[in-house]
Amino acid sequence: MGRPGLEYEQARRTAKRDANEMWWFMRASLTKLASDDAIKGNTKVETQIQKLIEDTQHRHQALVAALEHWRQKDSYDSWRQKVRTNSLQLTKSDTGMSVL
Repeated sequence: MGRPGLEYEQARRTAKRDANEMWWFMRASLTKLASDDAIKGNTKVETQIQKLIEDTQHRHQALVAALEHWRQKDSYDSWRQKVRTNSLQLTKSDTGMSVL
């Protein structure tokens, strides 16, 4: 069972986190802009903002899908599962809980 380098795993996780944070920021900013009194009633601008939100969401979904594909193809899932299991067992033993 292979193990990814620390830099590789951190870069992969950072890319996924940053993609999500960018989407959340863009959606919140555009939604706030659309609700601005200066925009309300201007259907052309409201429509453009809604289209931009939808397009950004599609780009986000494509990016997250590509990152997930990358994760699946890197052959490190068995290592990640082992780390999760070991961490869970360690946490439960530290808290006095029994391991299932």
